[in-house]
Amino acid sequence: LVRDTDGVSAALVAAELAAGLRAQGSSLRDRLEDIFRVHGAHVTRQRSLRIEGADWLDRVTAAMAALRADPPPAVGERAVLEVEDLLPGGRLPPSDVLIFTLDGARLVIRPSGTEPKCKCYAEAVVAVAEHGVVAAARAQASAAVDEVLEAAGRLLAERGL
Repeated sequence: LVRDTDGVSAALVAAELAAGLRAQGSSLRDRLEDIFRVHGAHVTRQRSLRIEGADWLDRVTAAMAALRADPPPAVGERAVLEVEDLLPGGRLPPSDVLIFTLDGARLVIRPSGTEPKCKCYAEAVVAVAEHGVVAAARAQASAAVDEVLEAAGRLLAERGL
C-alpha cells in the first residue's frame, strides 16, 4: 500500500524491480518490451491548445458543445467508431470530457480546469508480431498518435478554437 503522493514509494518499487531484473541478467527496457509483445506497443501523448482572448472559456465551452451536438465521422483519416461523453456521468463521474474511439487509436478532448487551454490526449496500440520488432510497432503507434493529435488540432480549429 502506497500512501505518498510524491512518488517516493513508487520509485523504491521501481528500483527494487530494476535490481531484481539486473540480477537475472535483464533490464527494465527488456521487461517493458516483453509486456509490449504480449499487450502491444502503447504510445500516448498529450497536446494543449492555448486559447487567446478574454472570451476563451466561452469559446472552449462552445467548441465542446459543438463536438457533442455534431461529432465528426472521422478524425483525420481515422473513422470515429464510438463517442463517449462523460458530461452526464455513468461509468465515470460527470466531467466535461469526450472520448473518441477511432479506427486504430483513441482521442480524449477536454478543457483545462485551470488555464485557457483545450487538452487533447491520443493513444495508439500496435500489436507486435510474434518474434517481431518492438521498435517498429512503437514507431507505427507513434506516427498514429502524431496523426491523431494533428487532426484534433484541425478539428478544434473548425469548431472555433
